[in-house]
Amino acid sequence: MISVKNIYKNFGKLEVLKGVSCEIDKGEKIVVIGPSGSGKSTFLRCINLLEHPTYGEVWVDDDLVTPVDPYLHFDVIKVSDTYKKLFAAAKAQGTGQSDDELSTDIIMKIKREDLLKKHEGKEYHALMKQIYKDNALNINLARQRIGMVFQQFNLFNNLSVLDNITLGPIKLLKKSKAEAEEKAYALLDRIGLRDKANAFPQQLSGGQKQRIAIVRALAMDPEIMLFDEPTSALDPEMVGEVLDVMKELAASGMTMVVVTHEMGFAREVATRVLFMDEGKILEENTPDVFFTQPKNDRLKDFLSKVL
Repeated sequence: MISVKNIYKNFGKLEVLKGVSCEIDKGEKIVVIGPSGSGKSTFLRCINLLEHPTYGEVWVDDDLVTPVDPYLHFDVIKVSDTYKKLFAAAKAQGTGQSDDELSTDIIMKIKREDLLKKHEGKEYHALMKQIYKDNALNINLARQRIGMVFQQFNLFNNLSVLDNITLGPIKLLKKSKAEAEEKAYALLDRIGLRDKANAFPQQLSGGQKQRIAIVRALAMDPEIMLFDEPTSALDPEMVGEVLDVMKELAASGMTMVVVTHEMGFAREVATRVLFMDEGKILEENTPDVFFTQPKNDRLKDFLSKVL
């Protein structure tokens, strides 16, 4: 369902992600653990392009959600409408070449930037612009498929709980107010907070805020849910109520990627656990093997301190 291919992310001279790749199937619950500063949250934020990768690709199903460098990704050029037109025109000329030979010639023609600039001028720039357009998915449409829950809740403090939940469905999904409110109340019932519908975020506990943040994301009917350390800002006694909602969501079959320090949750809920350090995924496995038979020395050291 999600394919992350060779993602790099730099902030100036600071390299945060260094060639991260990961495949996430529909219904999987991926838990990402690792020390602070290892790139976990940046990796998560690159999936829905809250952070734009410096290099690499993110695919959601068969949709590419990151812009493509056409000089580096010939396979993507091959599926563009522009490429198809060029290929059809060359084919019609009857060069006698095989399809593979013809394809290579077209790709090399596109790649020879200086030659094309010299001979085609503005046509070249139009071609490049069209290739990018053909292969760049609208980011906002992609984000509508992905729900996000943040460490600091990110509720709108000037809106009631009900308005926080219904804002997205009304503005983006074009639902009527009645439809959006019906869904909101059903979600509030699900987490036992219907009586807080007219309250404002500052009137809620941390655990209540985070549960509201989760149902706000669910109100958009996402196919995938991302959680960025959803319990790290909570008092210890409030952690359980948030994890219970997440466990229920996992049991319902939702595809989830969770960055967390909650090892118990990882053991109980995850289908796979990833360990990140210094911008790389150093090990991944099912929870039973990951926690009992770690192979990477850095992971062994990390688990010895957190378990």
